[in-house]
Parts: sequence; C-alpha cells; structure tokens
Amino acid sequence: MKGEPDAGSPATSGPGAGEAPLPEFGVYVHVDEILVAITEYKPKYPELARSVGAEGYVVVHALIGRSGRVLDVRLDKVFTNPLFDETALEGARHWVFKPAYSDGHPVPVWTTIPFRFVLRE
Repeated sequence: MKGEPDAGSPATSGPGAGEAPLPEFGVYVHVDEILVAITEYKPKYPELARSVGAEGYVVVHALIGRSGRVLDVRLDKVFTNPLFDETALEGARHWVFKPAYSDGHPVPVWTTIPFRFVLRE
C-alpha cells in the first residue's frame, strides 16, 4: 500500500507533485492532533468459536488514511487467535476515524484496534 494516494485526500498542485508515500508499518509519524475513532464496529461473534465456547483477544494494526478510512490492516504478532483473526480484521476495516493532523493537514498513521470476544458480559 506504500505510495498509494489516499482516496479522500486533495490532490497536490504543481508539476510532478504527487501524494506523499504512506508510512510503512512501525514507522513513527509526528502529529499535532491524534486521530479519534468516529465509528467503532463490533464484529459478529464467529459461530465456530461460539459453538465451542471459546473467548479471545485479538489486536489489529490499522493504517488510517488522510480521509479517516482504514487503508490496510494486519494482525499483531502476539495478540492473535485463529478462531477470531479474520473476524477482527474484517471488523477493523469498518472503523472510521477523524484523521490525525500535522501542521494543519491530515496525515496517514498506524493505530491499534483491540477486539475482545467474550460470550457473556
């Protein structure tokens, strides 16, 4: 996804001007205003996990674009669970954010989205 423009960002003017590349996973991006979740999505409990009484915790890393939409997702290497991974990835894709800002302009950043799957709360 590196180098792809964020569909929600304005075009840059000038000859040969293009969008700045998207940050690679793990690269720090300075921001003056942090992003804020506007729409959080709670995915449906996976039927297989429910049928065996399984609970779990999954952390998804998400690249949030200048528009506040999720551009890329990946599983955390430690907080993963095969019964819930795909459901968590799909759930993270539905989140929407007020984007992070640097110098008055929205910037793409990576964030983490935790998903806790509990049968009874």
